Amino acid sequence: MVEDDAVFYSTRDIRDFGIGMKHRTMRVILMNREVSEEKLRMITKSLWEKEAQDVDELVALFYLPDMLIESTAYAIGSCMKDGEVNIRYER
Repeated sequence: MVEDDAVFYSTRDIRDFGIGMKHRTMRVILMNREVSEEKLRMITKSLWEKEAQDVDELVALFYLPDMLIESTAYAIGSCMKDGEVNIRYER
């Protein structure tokens, strides 16, 4: 489990795919039920910097505690080599 500025999360699994453009998808379980968009950005950026420098794009699928990871994600974060983070989620 990782603490990222008072937001706890754990990485469930990592999957690489793509031929011309390499992608990495990570399933991330959040330990807090409420996480701000800014915190999701920080986690995505941190995952990119620590775990995805060898791929062209990182996609982080975020799940709340007790969510089934086979279901729809709570939020989706992405980051490409330009370092710009995008977050998509419904409130």
